[in-house]
Amino acid sequence: MLSRIITGLLALVVAAAPLGAGAQSQSATITGRILDVSQGLAIPAASVQLEQGQKTIANATTDANGTFTFSDVAPAEYSLLVVARGYVSTRVPSLIVLGGQTTQLQTAMIRSESTTTTLKEIGRVVVASREALQATTTINQSVNPAAIQDYGYTRASDVLTTIPGVNTWHTSSSVGDDVNVSIRGFDASETATLLDGHPIGPIGAFGNGFNYKVSPFWGISNMNVIFGSGAAGLYGASTIAGAVNFETLNPTRTRHADFEQGIGNNGHSLSGFTATGELGKLGYAVAGAVQGTYGQFIPANRTQTANLAASQVYSDPTQPNLAIPDLTAANVAANTYNVTGDYLQKNALLKLDYQFSSKTQVLATATNWQTWNDKTGEGDNDYLPYGYVLNTAQGLAGQNFQLPNGSQTACSSSTIAVLNDSPANYACMTPAQYASAFSGPAGGGTGRWNASRLQDYHARVTQQIGKSQFIVDGFVDNFTSDEHKSPAGPFYFDTYTTHGVLLSDEFGFGKNNDVTLGWYTQHQLHNATKTFVPNGTFGLTSNSYFLRDNWTPNLKFSAFADLWYQYSYNTRQNNFDPRLSLVYRPTGRDVVRVTGGRAYSEPEPSLVAAFAPSLGAPLSINPVCAPGALNSVGTVPNTQLRTESAVDEEVAYGHRFNASTVVQLDFYNANEQNPILSGNVPLSAYGQGIPLLQAPDPNNPGNTLEQSFLQRIASQCGGNPTAAALGWTQTTNAGTARYQGFDLNGTIGIVRNLVLGVDYGTQSAQYQGVPIAIQQNNAQLINGGQFVQVPLHKGNVSLTYANASGLHASMEGVYVGANNWLNRGAFWYANAAISQTTGPVTVSAGVNNVFNSAASQWGYVGYGVMQPQNQFGTATNAFDQGTELFGLPFRQFFLTASIKV
Repeated sequence: MLSRIITGLLALVVAAAPLGAGAQSQSATITGRILDVSQGLAIPAASVQLEQGQKTIANATTDANGTFTFSDVAPAEYSLLVVARGYVSTRVPSLIVLGGQTTQLQTAMIRSESTTTTLKEIGRVVVASREALQATTTINQSVNPAAIQDYGYTRASDVLTTIPGVNTWHTSSSVGDDVNVSIRGFDASETATLLDGHPIGPIGAFGNGFNYKVSPFWGISNMNVIFGSGAAGLYGASTIAGAVNFETLNPTRTRHADFEQGIGNNGHSLSGFTATGELGKLGYAVAGAVQGTYGQFIPANRTQTANLAASQVYSDPTQPNLAIPDLTAANVAANTYNVTGDYLQKNALLKLDYQFSSKTQVLATATNWQTWNDKTGEGDNDYLPYGYVLNTAQGLAGQNFQLPNGSQTACSSSTIAVLNDSPANYACMTPAQYASAFSGPAGGGTGRWNASRLQDYHARVTQQIGKSQFIVDGFVDNFTSDEHKSPAGPFYFDTYTTHGVLLSDEFGFGKNNDVTLGWYTQHQLHNATKTFVPNGTFGLTSNSYFLRDNWTPNLKFSAFADLWYQYSYNTRQNNFDPRLSLVYRPTGRDVVRVTGGRAYSEPEPSLVAAFAPSLGAPLSINPVCAPGALNSVGTVPNTQLRTESAVDEEVAYGHRFNASTVVQLDFYNANEQNPILSGNVPLSAYGQGIPLLQAPDPNNPGNTLEQSFLQRIASQCGGNPTAAALGWTQTTNAGTARYQGFDLNGTIGIVRNLVLGVDYGTQSAQYQGVPIAIQQNNAQLINGGQFVQVPLHKGNVSLTYANASGLHASMEGVYVGANNWLNRGAFWYANAAISQTTGPVTVSAGVNNVFNSAASQWGYVGYGVMQPQNQFGTATNAFDQGTELFGLPFRQFFLTASIKV
């Protein structure tokens, strides 16, 4: 069926007749409007250049309403170059002008919010597209990737988290560890991640989600955050939360090259280059970069003193689950190894754009992202503080055990028996002595590393026939995540191969309607290989038909509809994903937007497949010490899991006071049905996993996996825990969820060359109707309570100075309210950057976390803020919960020098 459609389309392209010469004889008029891609407000004083090939035909400047006009234009194909102060230059590559007619268009520009210079922007000209115009009818925010480099960040996710309404979930205080991005409190897997509009990485709710530790900024022209449900992007990636779209570098009309070298503290360095231009009919964009750091841990041997409390050598047959504290030289040596926070990131881009004729264009893009990190310091920086260990030790007083020689220790009821190298082979320690000896690092062992790779190949053929534009588009995306927990396992290999094909026809329907019809199919294959678990292969396939209509009857009103009809081969469901935006501009200074959408989200296929449990590593769990709490040893499927859905409504108002002062206010409300929840169930609820736990632990000879899990719990919680403390993590549909909030942002021109930026938002996320049976084993599921780690308040303030002499300076402050992903109270931090451009050379200096705010090298177990719990929670403090206090990296300096040719 697909081959017939493509064959028919190509036959139509070949048979298309050129426009008749008689229709071209009369002169024509071009009129248009330039808008801000985020606010949808008109951009005044923008320079619009009408070009034909390399020749400039005419120039115009937009008025207060953002409009421009070219009169008495000869019929032909043209391009437009739009330049405005404070925005990335934008090009409309193909504009067909017919004789005797008025050609109308609207295009959008991305605000340049970084400290980059105009010269630096030339190599990143954004090509105007339908997707950019759609963004003016949605609630969205653009992020200039150059800001990541200027402020010394290493990944795109680090700057995304400064945006109100965007949250990240970190697994540690490391600079390169796993991280997921969430919008408005939804689960991170419910946020679509796109590359040039098409989905990348894992698809499906409550799967692994896209891991933003591999989220480079080099070779990226823009990151567009789209808020709200519905089909997002050209490909209609279904999302109930929103999307993050990475837009790659585009070819430019003139040739440019940029070579850059950066160096900073913590062993941070970067080498990168970009080149854009044209060679005849072939446009090109090439980029490549490599950067690395040893993070917060200079490579060195470190003793994991907290792990000495759970002996890796001896066990007591009379108390098999009891953790035996061991300070012998042999055990200290076994728990001393090289620790480093090494993090390496590589990425490359090749984009080719070939113009076969004025009506036929072929675009091909190849993208490669890679990252590798040493888990001994990137994620394994757990630390048991003195106070936390002392709390545990007070419950261990009077503990005795059998010695390796068969005799019994004999400590008093106020002391604790500890193995050592004395003639007696043990010592009796007070709780304070015990806490001094066994507080400190609690790493997961040697040989731990993980890596992620993304290879993406994308091609598009565009054919102009009259006023219609046909597109044949396809992509293949490979995302792989490898994780080695230890030399002996467990090992995790997850590969996601996604491919999609899109056919669309964009045409004018009447004078004021721009209509697109199309078909899209996508398939993802997930191959999972895990030690102790049989291999699994899971597929996710859907077909979609879509209709888009952008109706603009006049300059004051426009309506946009994006209607998707989707069929899922996995759930055998037909889904309708509509999104409608109404935009009213009473004046050139004001815009009002009303937007609504609905979307469905399928569960990740592995969550519903009948397969064996996925088991974790004993040393990787951070136990919950509260009485009756379940500590997850792995995940199990739920074959009854169903699709979830969400409906949202949004209202936004924007006002431009002058060319440099703009304010926008957005309100949103979203309701989710059948949300997928993740919670713990007892071991007995999934009996086939119990034999798995009786298998030998390859990292702890003589122990079963169950014993190793229980000893890990005992080492941090004390006592002699049993299998009743163990459970599985399982997903299920339950209740409803509601998400509400507002966002206020603006840029304010203070004096010439000095601009103040403000962004503040709230996000309320709550469950309703979660059954009692689920709450009993999951104390953090609270009906009517704010989601854990979703702060209600977030905001940022920035101050930017730029002059005509090439000097740019900026400073930003970021505020994050309580209940955040770092498990600490409300905090703030600041970044600063300054750059000077002289001729082709630019020198920049950036400081990340200027004041060492909320900084931490370690993740302090038990020192995080105690998290709210429902009526079934038994924890009395953060020690019981094992809540880990994370932090931001300590102050980082980064100096870069670049030369442009």
